[in-house]
Amino acid sequence: MDRLIEAHRRGQGAVAFAFAKCAEKLLCSAYPAAAPAISLAASRKGKGAILSRQIVPHMDVAGAAAAVVVLMFRGARQPVVRAISEAFAGDRDFRNVQRILCRRMFEA
Repeated sequence: MDRLIEAHRRGQGAVAFAFAKCAEKLLCSAYPAAAPAISLAASRKGKGAILSRQIVPHMDVAGAAAAVVVLMFRGARQPVVRAISEAFAGDRDFRNVQRILCRRMFEA
């Protein structure tokens, strides 16, 4: 994630994309039950609400936080990203991980 974010910050789009693909594969490996839906969401295929229902039940807090960032970098449609975020929004750990990842994205 750090290398993905750093490449994005430096304007190295192709490198950031490669790291985003690697991060997607790691998510799929870590959460095999959600892997097909993660791959579809990342490739902008399928309906967001349906895909999020196939992803959320299989994720823990850290995985969901990482999935949101990875899917955003992969260009996933907003409904799936929003649905995952909303499903975990009440969890303090999710918000903390999101805050850490987002802070890294926008550091100067």
